[in-house]
Amino acid sequence: MVEQYLSNVHQVAEQHGAVPLLVCLCGSRAFGYAAPHSDYDVRFVYAYPLSRYFTLTPAPQELRLREADVVGYELGKFLAMCAGNGWNAHEILHSPVLYERADVVAELRGLAASVFSPPEIVAALLSGVKTYQRRMAHIDGADSDATDKRVKWTLGCLHHVMAARYVAEHGEAYPIPIAELASAVLPHILPQVERLVAWRAGQLVLSNELLAHCIVAVQQVSAELSDSVQHAVLPPAPVADAAPLESFYLKVAKML
Repeated sequence: MVEQYLSNVHQVAEQHGAVPLLVCLCGSRAFGYAAPHSDYDVRFVYAYPLSRYFTLTPAPQELRLREADVVGYELGKFLAMCAGNGWNAHEILHSPVLYERADVVAELRGLAASVFSPPEIVAALLSGVKTYQRRMAHIDGADSDATDKRVKWTLGCLHHVMAARYVAEHGEAYPIPIAELASAVLPHILPQVERLVAWRAGQLVLSNELLAHCIVAVQQVSAELSDSVQHAVLPPAPVADAAPLESFYLKVAKML
């Protein structure tokens, strides 16, 4: 399955004269709590040779595969996302890699780290927590997938709030897998996280009572941690300097 997505990415990039720089997994398969039926959320970053920018037809800044959840961002747009401190840009840079041009991506990660703004990232992650909470509040108990959705969104909420705590404490990009993040931020909740992850993967059978207990425990910890992060003293945002990003952008276009 992954090989097919990777092949599709290269195919759609070639159709537009683009060169993939990084292809990765996002979503639950990157975070480590996918179900067997979970989609593959594939994201990629691409660039064009310099000559492509000097044509009458604008080069697309975003490429998509309609039949799958595959989205690509042109390097200039992606650099703007990093500078604007979109948390999803930083997750793309640190998610499980399917393909990368190591020489380019290593420098890209360094540049993204130089513009990493803890206050903005934490605010974005906490906004994501509220989104998950709203979803859980509207779960229909008659829905045959209600329990699976509740587990998925409970873990998603915890993932976001632990990521916010990690950024608040360390001022840098956080580990992507939920188990690794829990080990670093909330080791005492790791057993409940591992049970929910294994249940969702179909690797563990839990009684309704034990499953409900794990969900409530994780939700309670998420709420408490969210409150504490909102009052945390955060590392300052870096002084904005677009020049290194622009130089890198031009350098990559020239080398392709």
